[in-house]
Amino acid sequence: MVDSMISDFKKRDEFEYFRNVILKIKEVNLQGLAAKVETLPEAKREYLKLVLQSHRIAVGPNGTETVARKIVSVKSKKSANDQKMAVAQNPH
Repeated sequence: MVDSMISDFKKRDEFEYFRNVILKIKEVNLQGLAAKVETLPEAKREYLKLVLQSHRIAVGPNGTETVARKIVSVKSKKSANDQKMAVAQNPH
């Protein structure tokens, strides 16, 4: 029984688990979480941000190995104002 508990936990994505804990804390006490994060040095806040953006990704021939990867969203290089100005200059 203990072996199955340990192996199940070992298979979990620790980044997802941590992210879920932080989200639950945020739901319960947003101001308290914000106050704690504010007291962190900038380097620690950046590291926290990195960890919250990280996920375990299956790799290898059978997907049996996992590696940690930072997942980010692609943002437009142009701001909304830049896009409006480009349209205004070239309406065709």
